[in-house]
Amino acid sequence: MSSEIVINTLDYLKKIDFLKNLSGLEDLSKTCKQGLYPKDSFLFKENEVGENLIIVTSGHLDIFKENRLIAKRSIGEMALLGNQI
Repeated sequence: MSSEIVINTLDYLKKIDFLKNLSGLEDLSKTCKQGLYPKDSFLFKENEVGENLIIVTSGHLDIFKENRLIAKRSIGEMALLGNQI
């Protein structure tokens, strides 16, 4: 695993359109965890119930559903919305 990447979480969250005006953003930033994922690892698989929001700050991420690319950078917003589409 490569060296740890540390970002200022609150500053980064303020740059995300759907989060930047959220009340309690500072509290949310304190609960965030940063991590590195090896190339070709799975963050989750289709039909798993999500409990996390994963924000990609660097690197490349591809999300596939039925062999079709559906997302590139920020994933997990459905988990925040109670798995409702």
